[in-house]
Amino acid sequence: HKGAEAIVRAVRRFAASDDYAVIAPVNVQGSKDAADLDLLLVGWFGVLGVKCLGWGGEVYGSLDEPEWTQVLPQGRRTFENPMTRAGKSARAVRDALFAAKLKNVPVETVVVFTNPSASTFLAYLKGPHFREDKKVEVEPVAAALRQQG
Repeated sequence: HKGAEAIVRAVRRFAASDDYAVIAPVNVQGSKDAADLDLLLVGWFGVLGVKCLGWGGEVYGSLDEPEWTQVLPQGRRTFENPMTRAGKSARAVRDALFAAKLKNVPVETVVVFTNPSASTFLAYLKGPHFREDKKVEVEPVAAALRQQG
């Protein structure tokens, strides 16, 4: 969807300034779980998996709730907590890196609601967390993940 495409473009611009790698889209099979993400950002900080959801309306839920609610003019619907799926995707990416003999690579995932805009996510990327050098070698990690996908 257009929101995901805009996020991928923005992350590519962000990545270019620091020689980070972007892999998009992502389909990685781990030992138990699979990662179906819009992109992976690989940098010295580790790996960030991003799943974009372009849903309209208002979305309510918290990390510990099994279901979240979307409210639209035509009614409400519930859906699986997207952070649960994101956690499974992170495990799949870790498994793939471990299978490639790449250990101690920090992996995290986020869910980005792209409607109406993703400016909060882009501000998040500019924070100190993604400037932190955790000594991750970008190219070997990116190559291993590209090979898995």
